[in-house]
Amino acid sequence: QLVTVVGPPGIGKTRLVSELRRSSVVEPEAEWLRGRVPPYGDGTALGALAQVVKRFAGILETDGAAQTAEKLTAAVRRLPAAGLEAASSHLRALVGLPGAAVISPDRSVESFAAWRALFEAIAATRPLVLVFEDLQWADDALLEFVDYLVDWASGHPILVVCTARPELLRRRPAWGGGTPNAVTLTLPPLSNAETAELLAALLDEDAAHVGVELRDQTAGNPLYAEQFARMIHEYGAGELAPPRTVQAVIGARIDILAPVEKQLLEDASVVGNAFWPGALAAVGGVTREDAELVLHRLEQNDLVLRRGSSLAGEREYAFRHGLVREVAYARVPRAYRVEKHRRAAEWLAGIGCGCDQAETLAHHYVCALEAARAAAAPTGDLERGARSALRAAGEHALGLGAFAAGERRLAAALELWPHDDPERFRLLLRLGCARVVTSTEGEAELLEARDGLAAAGDGEGAAEAATVLSELRWRRGDRAEAWRLLEYALALVRDAPDSPAKAFVLGRLSRQLMLSAAYEESISAGRQALALAERLGLDELRANTLNSIGSSRARSGDPGGMRDVEQAIAIGVEANSPVAEVAYNNLASLSDEAGDLRRADELLREARALAERFGDRGHLEWSDRELATRCYASGDWDRLVEFAERGPAETDGAPHYLDALVRCSHALVLQSRGETAAALRQASRGEKEARRIAEPQLLLACLADRAFVDLLAGRTEEASAYADEVLETAGRTGYLPSAASFELAAALVELGREDELVELLDALRQHNRWFDAARAYAGGDPANAADLYAEIGSSPAEAWARLRAAEALEDRDDAEAQRRRALAFYRSVGATIGAPTDTKDLLRS
Repeated sequence: QLVTVVGPPGIGKTRLVSELRRSSVVEPEAEWLRGRVPPYGDGTALGALAQVVKRFAGILETDGAAQTAEKLTAAVRRLPAAGLEAASSHLRALVGLPGAAVISPDRSVESFAAWRALFEAIAATRPLVLVFEDLQWADDALLEFVDYLVDWASGHPILVVCTARPELLRRRPAWGGGTPNAVTLTLPPLSNAETAELLAALLDEDAAHVGVELRDQTAGNPLYAEQFARMIHEYGAGELAPPRTVQAVIGARIDILAPVEKQLLEDASVVGNAFWPGALAAVGGVTREDAELVLHRLEQNDLVLRRGSSLAGEREYAFRHGLVREVAYARVPRAYRVEKHRRAAEWLAGIGCGCDQAETLAHHYVCALEAARAAAAPTGDLERGARSALRAAGEHALGLGAFAAGERRLAAALELWPHDDPERFRLLLRLGCARVVTSTEGEAELLEARDGLAAAGDGEGAAEAATVLSELRWRRGDRAEAWRLLEYALALVRDAPDSPAKAFVLGRLSRQLMLSAAYEESISAGRQALALAERLGLDELRANTLNSIGSSRARSGDPGGMRDVEQAIAIGVEANSPVAEVAYNNLASLSDEAGDLRRADELLREARALAERFGDRGHLEWSDRELATRCYASGDWDRLVEFAERGPAETDGAPHYLDALVRCSHALVLQSRGETAAALRQASRGEKEARRIAEPQLLLACLADRAFVDLLAGRTEEASAYADEVLETAGRTGYLPSAASFELAAALVELGREDELVELLDALRQHNRWFDAARAYAGGDPANAADLYAEIGSSPAEAWARLRAAEALEDRDDAEAQRRRALAFYRSVGATIGAPTDTKDLLRS
């Protein structure tokens, strides 16, 4: 259950959550884990989530890497969750330990699934309450994770409580909307009666008259009433004029503090919402003993409070309310902020404060730099500190899958990086890779990185940049440039020592060759990449490469390829990686091509189940499209039509890779139901999208469908032209998608060109059920072909062949039996074929 408590500053959001914990509403044994988003501009990447995990594991910010790893491992092992340790690399990255730094769209999917698995494991032992405060400052990655967790962890006793100012709903108007297990509570101002009751409790009888005046001034804000009542208690009612806003009343309280108290409070506001005597001594240039003494007085004044410390050997304090910090910080003169932020950063760095403090250090250095620029002060040292911290913060965010945050921080670091520093090109490479993920842009950065790294003698870096550029160009349909870039990358690493970059280039080469139907070359490159991945311990690359090798082997007629893909699935499942989803999809495709549509459907559902477990919406979209196209063969035509009419629109106009196949399958249904004009429109759109992508496995399937649709529409010349293109391309590449062999066979036989089909199938030297059925059909044995199509699981192909068998059989009873079986299918799917007496009647109907 998600409960978001929304209201303006001071309305009582945090107090309400605190009262919930003290109440009996939540079970006493529940685990409470709390994280607060700091007001650092656009927020830190998942910092509040990291706080939650650290508190669960008992990790302190002063713990070194070894202590942090030990505590995290011990905490995970206490939980009775199978497979949770496989997700530990993503938990390690969250708490700042070194982990995989692979930049890919799947990275956040893996991370989200791992973090969700931790919370589900905790909830399996006791109810779990997760509290995220000040969500209006959160980075998008944290908002997406909260949304994901509530959406995908249903069925577990987890209560997620968020507090936020109204800015959150202006930023995300649909937050929590439409989800049955999400509630948003907007806290209204106190009524006049409630305000009077509160003031009566806060003020004594001598100050009661002030309460009457104050009631209207508070505007129903309880923090205002509380803070002004404190002023009266401390200094007497006198002639105090009620300030106009809650910020003003807090400012008035700060103004009447003793100078040393006011100074320390302002120094604390520089450090952050949480602060420590050691930090205040460093920032303010006072002794630790003096800082502790003043903090004690501020605590008595109810401006700060003590809480459990996240630093060993340091007492930790926090502002009683976030507004107190905001008002105090606004009163720090800009000229003083430069040195204070610099000292705060140096103190944090000096005590080795945590493994993931780059965000905080970057905040302090950037604030100091901005203040120095405003004061026209020297900025050299601050720029160096800021750019290093921003780069580290960006890398940390990328490792968590928070790509947008990582991109922003790396871009900010780049602005501060000297143009003559060779390290700038490595930064450009990382920024370009991040932008490929966040916006499919990044080409300019990658080109500059490639050229700069090559000039600097960093061949591995230049090869990595060129390889990512190649993939970007491939997605855009520029295959010639994609190949040129990949060949350039390969030339850089071919004779270089073994490295992850070399393995990455070879792995990508294997995949690109496989997609181009160059199977022998794909297998050769893949085996080189696989050997490197095994030596270097790159499990995810191992799985991806096995996927490419296995697909190439299977499509070139080697049954051992299926085992390679099955091994890729096993590696992906063990590593808790979405690469298993891709492998499942590939194995389904191979099963389809082998002529086992029923197993293919089972594998696709396995892939979809994994995507659901990971919460991977991208793979869910892929699986849904795959399953929709298979509705044509299974006879669930209404479902295919429904998906085709709404599915492509869900991508906001950007064609999905499989939309071409969905449209062509839809066209087959429309034409079979007599809707010729609509069928030709859909077939044309599918053909256009397939030509843009220009991959043989997709293009040939769509062209074969197009030939069949045109044939059914009576457009024999057009059908013949499309059949020519399929025959020429398949003969040249040595590849024909197995499932496309039916539509091609049906068209060529009707055109009187069956010998050309047999010639092509013989040249391909492949044997599977699809090709055996096509040979039987072209060879004048449609009854045998129909039986083979029935074994495959393709109902339309079976029905078509049975109608032809009914025409060819001399025995009237046998012919009628074939016709009845065919027409039973066509009537079940709403086709308008009827009961033809010959092929021409069939085509006309």
